[in-house]
Amino acid sequence: MKEAADTGDFILFMDKLFDSLNGNSKVAASSKPLKGGVTDTSEHEEFWRTSIKVLQEMKFWDDKKKCQAPITG
Repeated sequence: MKEAADTGDFILFMDKLFDSLNGNSKVAASSKPLKGGVTDTSEHEEFWRTSIKVLQEMKFWDDKKKCQAPITG
């Protein structure tokens, strides 16, 4: 069941990342704090700093080559 938990963690991370970059309201609902505007007291900057590290560590699986590779850009 670890794969299911990992998938859930990935989906939650991507949802938060999308919210943080695509928020459309000045004040966010308490259930979606990253969907609001960026302020001095919002969670955005801390989340983005952590997200950069997570994104740098992500790898993808290539079934044809049977290997993992880092995401490069």
